[in-house]
Amino acid sequence: MNLAWDADLLVVGAGPAGVAAAVMASSLRMTCVVVEAEQVGAKLRSIGALENVPGGWSNGTALAGALAGDLARHQELGRVSMLSGRAVRVAGHDDHAEVALDDGRV
Repeated sequence: MNLAWDADLLVVGAGPAGVAAAVMASSLRMTCVVVEAEQVGAKLRSIGALENVPGGWSNGTALAGALAGDLARHQELGRVSMLSGRAVRVAGHDDHAEVALDDGRV
């Protein structure tokens, strides 16, 4: 099944880097689709203590919650859309990018 979004940016993964890319794009008035297999910051949630992350977060769960909040704010602005699914292939073309998900969606 093919789905289509008219977006300026495609981000695969809603960890710290993916969320930072989506939030920056949104702050520049760009639209963004974020593809995430689990939940925002899923891998962070298992980290008990953080000492090397800007922002003063003391543990991964707190940072993951902050990332989710950041994305939610930009979703409310209508500039970020979330798509749940596990990416198995990403391709760039002259006029668009696409991601194939493990359930057959493209």
